[in-house]
Amino acid sequence: MTSSSTTTQSNVNAALNILRRTPVECTEENLNAFSMLFNPSNPEAVEDLLQVVDCPLKVASDPNYKHKKYILSDHNRDGNSYRSPWTNTYYPPPPATATANTTTNTSCGFFKPSPKLRVLEQQANEIFESYKQLYYGKDSDNNNSSSSH
Repeated sequence: MTSSSTTTQSNVNAALNILRRTPVECTEENLNAFSMLFNPSNPEAVEDLLQVVDCPLKVASDPNYKHKKYILSDHNRDGNSYRSPWTNTYYPPPPATATANTTTNTSCGFFKPSPKLRVLEQQANEIFESYKQLYYGKDSDNNNSSSSH
């Protein structure tokens, strides 16, 4: 093992030890701080660290659909906005200067599923909602993982 790879592994281990002792809510912020700290001198450490640490999922609510919650992920992100599976709307809204393009299923430059795929998405949402209510109970949106399931 070379001195460079030993230093990289040592840096990653030290960062992981610190991350284990910090609140989960701060993981993304702390990863960014380690990236800035390591990057100039050791980009391999940044890459190794990002491969082994997962940031917690973020959740938003759709103001146009009973404030239903949805997960913010790369799969529903376009630019700085996220598409709600409940209303097919992006939040925050896209800039007003963008134009719609119906040939590529984009609205204001943002991807929207085809009508056929959108129907499947709505059916899947209904199925998952029914499952959630049957498994966790009626008020599962308001409960905080206090269920014993």
